[in-house]
Amino acid sequence: MTAKNSLLWACFIIIMGMPLLGQSLSTPVEFKKSEIFRDEVRTTALVFAESDGNGGLVLIRAYGTGAILKIPEGYLIEHYNSDLKKVMETEISTNNTKILNLIVRDGMVHLLKKVDNRKTGQYDYYTSSALLNRLYFESELIVSVDNPHSAVASFIGDLLFGQMLLGDMNLPLPWLINRSQDSEYTVSVLSLNDREHTGVRLLVFNPEFEMTLDHSITYPRSEGEFEFQDYAVNEENGNLFVLGKQTFKRRSGDIQREGIDYKLKLYRIDGAEATQTEFETEANYLGMMTLLLSSKGLLCVGTYSERPQRNFKGMAYFRFDPENLENKVSRLNPFPESFLTEAYGEGRGSRRASREVGIEHLEYRDFYVDDHGNIFFNAEEVLSRRQWFDQKYVFRNETKKIIYRTIYTCKINSSGEFDYLRTIRKRQVAIRDKEHEFFSYSSALINGKMHFFINAGSRVRVDKNGEFRFRSASTNRLNLYAVEVTADGSLNYIKLIARKDSRLTYKTKFGLHTNSGSILILEANRRRQKQLL
Repeated sequence: MTAKNSLLWACFIIIMGMPLLGQSLSTPVEFKKSEIFRDEVRTTALVFAESDGNGGLVLIRAYGTGAILKIPEGYLIEHYNSDLKKVMETEISTNNTKILNLIVRDGMVHLLKKVDNRKTGQYDYYTSSALLNRLYFESELIVSVDNPHSAVASFIGDLLFGQMLLGDMNLPLPWLINRSQDSEYTVSVLSLNDREHTGVRLLVFNPEFEMTLDHSITYPRSEGEFEFQDYAVNEENGNLFVLGKQTFKRRSGDIQREGIDYKLKLYRIDGAEATQTEFETEANYLGMMTLLLSSKGLLCVGTYSERPQRNFKGMAYFRFDPENLENKVSRLNPFPESFLTEAYGEGRGSRRASREVGIEHLEYRDFYVDDHGNIFFNAEEVLSRRQWFDQKYVFRNETKKIIYRTIYTCKINSSGEFDYLRTIRKRQVAIRDKEHEFFSYSSALINGKMHFFINAGSRVRVDKNGEFRFRSASTNRLNLYAVEVTADGSLNYIKLIARKDSRLTYKTKFGLHTNSGSILILEANRRRQKQLL
């Protein structure tokens, strides 16, 4: 089971076999809280977490200044025991350094780091190791590679596609790191874009932090732009699969080509050898696609529309043979009218179905795959609004408002068909930068059932059809809810932590799974007061 197929423990301890009664979950959850502690730094974000093998955790938090952590000043490496009590910590300055991975093994903590060496114009990759009970790190150089953008900022840098919110450009740095689907392989993706060429360079490191693969994919700009989309690593042999989109170049005066002006390119990279295939759809535009390895093969999943816009009509599903990249299954699953009615209401949903409008403003959040090849896809409807208002001594001022609305969740079986499509209706409005962390949601796949963790107000609205909607509240009045989607698509929810029982609010937008996928951690804070859940 991959890291995108995560179970919960420690922060939420799973208890199996309890009956479903009223507003309850078929797999109820318990949770642990750390003590509230005062942090030396105000703005932090969880980066990595891993079990210490004795019921405790090793956490890495990035810290910095400002309301939103965009450029961290350093990293805090902390060891918590089984009671979530901090027993050891140390600090690492960034100094042009990014931590790419964390592994805890046999009483040792190992870090994989990338250093932007401005003097040599290279990226230096280091492994740093320390005893768990000391956290005094010693570093060793693994490899140095040329930085093609030493004079300018890298276009791609390191991208995290397992946990990052695709399309959200306001993510803190911890979510800008590339990780493989399974936990212990690390892939660093570097841009090779210049005036004449477009492409990427991929470096793969095994669980021992040894570089096992160095491969570049480039195309002349005269042949169009290459857009890197996703990758997957075979944990058994270290083979790398890469998905990209090549958009055809149009010259001024050319007749517009009807239909699709791109091709999706899929690569299988085995050492020095690379196998490639291309695929597209004749009448539909494929958006951002995700690669998933499962027992059924190599899966490529995403949304599609009629034009390259944020107007999604359904889900696209492709299955390939991982050995020769032969396309075994290709399916386009349109969103049914019943689903649009559930999402937008009877009148509006029917109109959208008749006009073939589909769903707008959709942002990918999660892809999980289980041992049977079933895919669980979660997304969220996110709207951005700009407001103008009058202010004393200022004629006009502007603020940006982000609205986190409906959660969309679906299960696609191993044949590529929908098993269920459901919506979780809510409305959360973030006006100030700091409010974003407390809205949206975190999710986990538990025993074949999707679970969502959401902050909302005390009252949950239930309509005449029995469907419920979460209402927003100010950040200091939010309750933590758990929502379960059962195997047949039924929804259940409970209030996990009432506001009166918690002094702090949990950052549900950036919940963090451990590398092994067995733990989900939420951080709560109010100014310098922090707590782990």
